[in-house]
Amino acid sequence: MSDTQREEIKQAFNDPNDKIRILVATDATSEGLNLQETAHLVLHYDIPWNPARLDQRNGRLDRHRPMGDNGD
Repeated sequence: MSDTQREEIKQAFNDPNDKIRILVATDATSEGLNLQETAHLVLHYDIPWNPARLDQRNGRLDRHRPMGDNGD
């Protein structure tokens, strides 16, 4: 996949008006991809040996969430 195609997919996923609602990605998604605008759930298909990787993945969604927004 070219860099241009990758950028188009990321923009489409982050556009709430676009029909793309599911994003399947490799572990590369844990770095440099902001999903907090439109994604609400992460499903970890694999569990890496390093727990910090899970934190990185989850951080793609929780970056700018206000305190108390998770139901506490």
